[in-house]
Amino acid sequence: MAQKFGALMEERSRRGSDDTEADRERTALTRAIRRSKLRQSAMAWALGAVVALVIAGLTPVGGRVGMGHPGNIIAVVFGAMALGTWLVSYRPD
Repeated sequence: MAQKFGALMEERSRRGSDDTEADRERTALTRAIRRSKLRQSAMAWALGAVVALVIAGLTPVGGRVGMGHPGNIIAVVFGAMALGTWLVSYRPD
């Protein structure tokens, strides 16, 4: 009985570790996919920031056009989110 239990414990500990080359490759691929998705998300936030800046630059609100436009706040927030997402995509896993 003790031998069976010991064999089961060994098998369980082997399953959780990256013993094989395939497991290490799978882990590396998963990390690369996650980083790619974060970078795509950063590009989407940056595109949103650019669109918000263009709209704020072209539409007058209460006589304010350009940098006095309240839509610039949205552009700054989107830009900050783009920068934050981009920086997070380079963190080590």
